[in-house]
Amino acid sequence: MHSNYHQQPLQESGAMESRAAADNAPVAWEEQLSSVTPLSKLPVRSSAELEAEELLDLFGKPRPVPLNEDFLPPVVGEYLKLTKSCTDAKPGMLVTAWLPFAAVNLGNRVFMLNKHARIYPNIWSCLIGRSGISRKTTALKFAGYSLQPYESSLDELTAVEYERQTLLMNSITLSKMLSYLAENPCRLFVHNEIGSWLAEMNKSFNASYKQTVTELYDGVDRTVSNRERFERIRKPALSIAAATTDVWLYKNVGDSAELLSGFLQRFLFYNAGEIELGDIDLSLGADYDLAEVLAGFERNYFRLWRAIPAGCQLRLSEEAREFRDLEYAKLYARVFRRNNDALLSYFTRIYDGYWFKFCIIDTLAENAARLKIALEYNQTGEFFAEELRVSGEAAIRAMELCNFYLRNTIPLLRLLEDQDKLAGERRLVELIVHKYSGKAPHTKLMNSAHMTKREFGIAIETLIEREAVRVETYNSGKRPGKLYVIAPEIYHSWYPGG
Repeated sequence: MHSNYHQQPLQESGAMESRAAADNAPVAWEEQLSSVTPLSKLPVRSSAELEAEELLDLFGKPRPVPLNEDFLPPVVGEYLKLTKSCTDAKPGMLVTAWLPFAAVNLGNRVFMLNKHARIYPNIWSCLIGRSGISRKTTALKFAGYSLQPYESSLDELTAVEYERQTLLMNSITLSKMLSYLAENPCRLFVHNEIGSWLAEMNKSFNASYKQTVTELYDGVDRTVSNRERFERIRKPALSIAAATTDVWLYKNVGDSAELLSGFLQRFLFYNAGEIELGDIDLSLGADYDLAEVLAGFERNYFRLWRAIPAGCQLRLSEEAREFRDLEYAKLYARVFRRNNDALLSYFTRIYDGYWFKFCIIDTLAENAARLKIALEYNQTGEFFAEELRVSGEAAIRAMELCNFYLRNTIPLLRLLEDQDKLAGERRLVELIVHKYSGKAPHTKLMNSAHMTKREFGIAIETLIEREAVRVETYNSGKRPGKLYVIAPEIYHSWYPGG
C-alpha cells in the first residue's frame, strides 16, 4: 500500500493562450508545468487527461519527449540538421549528446551572473536508452566529431603537453581528474556507462567522490595537497557527456534521497523510451563524411570561443531580462504548488542554471562574426561590456530548451521515486499486458507473478486504487472467477492497434 505517499504526482503540462488566462485558470492548469511563453502552443489538458498521463508514466510504455525543433538555438539546429540524416537516433538524443561537447570550448571564459553567482556554460548530460538500438553510442560519437579537429591537432605533442591541452577525459580516477583540471580547468569527461560510475562513487571508500565532482560543476576552487603533490584548481568548468540504460540508472541511484542530492540534479537527461522495429532505420543513411562536415563547427565557432580571454561577462538585454523574470515567476509558482521537493530542486537547477548556459552558447554562436572581429582587433573587453547582449529571442529559445529538459525529467523522477515501491506493481502490469493481452485471471496471474499471497494482494490493491487495473468477473466453471483488466490507455501505449 502507498497511502503514506503524500507528495502530489508530477505532471507534464500545457500552456495557456494568454498570461491573464493563466492567472485565472482552474486547478487543472495549476497541475501543469510547461511553458507559458508566447511561442508555446501546447493545449491545456483536463484533470482526466493529466491522471491518464501519470498512469502512462508509471505503468505505460516509456515514451520520449518530442523536441520542438522550430525553437532551437540556430547553432543547435545546424548541428541537428547535419547529423539526423546520418542516423535514426532521436533528435533529443543527438542534441543532448552534443551540448557538452560545444560547451567545453567556452569553458570558464564567459559567464553570466544570477544573484551574484557566476554561471559558466559547462553542461552535464546523460542519455538513457536500451543498449544497441537507442543509438546512445552513435550520438556521443557524432558529437565527438565536432571536437576531432582540435584534438587531432595535439597528436604530435608530448604526453605531458597533450595532457595539459586536451579537452577530453575518459575513465579516469578522481585523483587523475583533479590533476587534469589543475592543468586546465576546462575539460569534458565522457563516460559511456554512468551507472558504473555511480556504483563506484557509492562505495564507502569513495565517500567524498560525488561531493567533489558536484562542486567542480559549480566552479568551486579546490586545493589538492598531499605528500606527492600540491595542486590548485581555479574556476573549474567541468562538462560531462554520459550514457546509461534505465536499468543501470535505477540500480545505482540507491533510494529516493538520491533524487535530492546535488549530483544527479545537475544533469540534463534524455530518455529515448522504448524503440519499436518501425523506429529503426536500416538504410545506409546520408552519403557524406560526417566527421569532415562537422569539422566546420571548429572553424566557425569553437576556435573563436577558445580564443576569448578569461573573465568575460555576458549580459541580458532589457527584453531578455523582462521575459525571463516574468516567465520564471509563473513557472516557479506552479511547480512550488506541486509540493514535490525533488521536482522543485530539479526545476531550480534547470531554470536557475541551464537557462543562462543555453543563453551563452546561443548568443556566442549567433554573434560569431562580430566576435571574430572583436578578437582580431583585441577589443573583446569592449565587445562584451558595451555591445554583446542576450536577445529576447535567445532568451525564449533557452526557456524552450529548459522546458524540454524538465519534461524529460518528470517521468524519470516518477520512476525513481517509486522504483522500490512499485516494482511489484509494474511486474503485474507487464504480465497482464504482454502475457494475458490485457485481461488476466486471478489464479493464473498470481502463479505467473511468483509473489507471496500478501505481496500479490498489496500490489493488486495499489493498481486498483491508482485505476491502472479494474476487476471484472467471468464464468470459470463452478463459480465466477476474478479477472484483472488493464486500463485501456496503458494497454494502447504498448499495442496502439490492440
